[in-house]
Amino acid sequence: MTRVDSGSGTLTMPHPVPTPVTRPARAVTYKRQYLTPLSIALGYAIIGTSAIAFSHRADKSFAGIGFVLATALGLFILLRLSRRGLLERERRYRAMFEETSAVALLLDPARGTIVDANDAAADFYGWPRNQLVGRGIAELALVADASGDSSGAWKAGDRTEMCHRTAAGGIRHVEVYPAELDVQGRRLLYVIVHDLTGRLEAEHGRDQSEARYRTLLDEASDGIFLVNPDGMYVDVNPKGCEMLGYTRQELLRLRIWDLLPPDEATRQPMRFDELQSRSTLLSERRLRRKDGRYVHVEISARRRDDGLIQGVARDVTGRRELEERLRQAQKMEAIGQLTGGIAHDINNVLGIVIANADLIRQEVAADNREVHHDLDEVKRAAHRGAEMIRKLLGFSRRSALDVVPLDLTVAVSEVVATLRRLLPSNITIDYAPAGPVAVRADRTSLDQILLNLATNARDAMPEGGTLSVSVGEVTLTESDAIQGAFGCITVRDSGQGMPEEVRARVFEPFFTTKPPGQGSGLGMAMVYGLVKQQDGTVRIETAPGTGTTVSVCLPIAGSPVERRDTARRNLPTGSETVLLVEDEAPLRNAASRILQRLGYTVLAAADGEDALEIFGHDGGRTAIVVSDIMMPRRNGRSLYDAVRATGRPVRFLFSSGYSGTPIDGLGDTPDAPPFLRKPWTAEELAMKVREVLDR
Repeated sequence: MTRVDSGSGTLTMPHPVPTPVTRPARAVTYKRQYLTPLSIALGYAIIGTSAIAFSHRADKSFAGIGFVLATALGLFILLRLSRRGLLERERRYRAMFEETSAVALLLDPARGTIVDANDAAADFYGWPRNQLVGRGIAELALVADASGDSSGAWKAGDRTEMCHRTAAGGIRHVEVYPAELDVQGRRLLYVIVHDLTGRLEAEHGRDQSEARYRTLLDEASDGIFLVNPDGMYVDVNPKGCEMLGYTRQELLRLRIWDLLPPDEATRQPMRFDELQSRSTLLSERRLRRKDGRYVHVEISARRRDDGLIQGVARDVTGRRELEERLRQAQKMEAIGQLTGGIAHDINNVLGIVIANADLIRQEVAADNREVHHDLDEVKRAAHRGAEMIRKLLGFSRRSALDVVPLDLTVAVSEVVATLRRLLPSNITIDYAPAGPVAVRADRTSLDQILLNLATNARDAMPEGGTLSVSVGEVTLTESDAIQGAFGCITVRDSGQGMPEEVRARVFEPFFTTKPPGQGSGLGMAMVYGLVKQQDGTVRIETAPGTGTTVSVCLPIAGSPVERRDTARRNLPTGSETVLLVEDEAPLRNAASRILQRLGYTVLAAADGEDALEIFGHDGGRTAIVVSDIMMPRRNGRSLYDAVRATGRPVRFLFSSGYSGTPIDGLGDTPDAPPFLRKPWTAEELAMKVREVLDR
């Protein structure tokens, strides 16, 4: 209840003050009580009796006067009771105004001053009530209208937000609820003030927190996503969109299961129910991108308090590829150690077979075709065994290669000419020779690589198709396994293609999808090993139904291309003395007989120690030492050093069926001894010995 004293009387507010949660919706009117109940009753009695007294019906004046006096008394009693109720209501309403915790003000907008304020207002603004009453509104409100009247923004019935100043100079964000009062035709405003400072600061802190969260989300290097329990995407950051190749709007229309490969979705489904008992669930998945490719991701997922699943996905495709290369290298190393250990012995055995077959052939009459045919079969079988050993050494990168500059276009053209005769007629070879592309490569291994690729392409096109071969130069960047300029052979077939799980194992030794008896699983493994041994790389692009493209990239040569001499020559002879060092007695005997038939004098030794003793007593006759590398007591390298130490100008030719360089430590030096790989034929032995002697 608000009371304002003036010379004309007291103003009262007959309506309750709104509580902090109640918005005044209508004007509250102050009514002036000009007359007391007694004066009203007396006035009524005087007027009534006067009217009766002057009436022309004098005979009824006393009865009328009595009635008027009686009704005047009743009116006095009623007005007295009404005034008492009004005063009680004023007391209660005044108590509500004073005791409410809400800030309440009574304003005079015309003068721009505060007419009254409650204790809550005094506490809020920091001025005592007697100092707050009469203070200008402009001292409180920081927001004013165009006329400078801060109360102009306070329109009755409208909620308004503004800033108020306190006595201590503090700024508080407030919300005002004004209602209009009419006092003797004078407009007043009754205002409830709510302090919004705490709420706005909390909202500002929340906005800042959300902004920081969004910044972290947008700038994160990992994909971050939110999904509901049904797997539907709720939110995803830009990195997640980039990782999967979708826009944010596209992903929000998908479920996470839509991105799983069909077999993995069935074999290893995502179990969000496990997140109810675990704080974090770690898993590694393959997700299908929009372009159909797969990306390997490592997912850390947890259930939030609001029931959504939050996941962090890290792209580990590169790491998986590196791990796969490491596993492949480890497999190659293991197979290489195995094959390297047995290659020497097997090649010695095969060398004995081939050398003796050549010796027998020389003894058999030329017209004995049946024996010649049998000997040819023996040699072919031995060569197949030797080829198998070369494949094993090739994919394990342990075979010795003759890497020289060569024209890739010429080499591929020669192999393509052979392929036209070997491939079935229902396969068309599309090859258009390009300009010269000089690379550093081993010519023999290059032929093997192309033949293996063509064989695989043929098997991928059982109903026929097109085999496209091209040669060109490419530049590999940091995104590839190696960098620089390379000459590239691209072999593309129109066959069935391969699924991802097959492509991932294509270079694995002994892995094959062919039926038993139709493939050894060494072809692509050999290609991989031979290319890597020549500092190159192999790339495969394939998908089911789209064919397969294999690119073999070899380093560009920095020196002129060496032209091969393809002219055939007769088996050369000689008369020099040859010191033959071989620990395999059958092979030593066969080699001695071959060289002796060619006119050479042969001094045979079973190992390096015997050879060194013979060399010391040969009278200086030895012109060339033909030595195995791996031998008991003294190996080929030790024998080479001991002979060189004597100062005699003796030539060396090493021969071995063991993997690695011709002789450890000398393979890359300018004066490195020449090398003859086992098993050799009689023709190869004769040609190589003569070549070394004639240098």
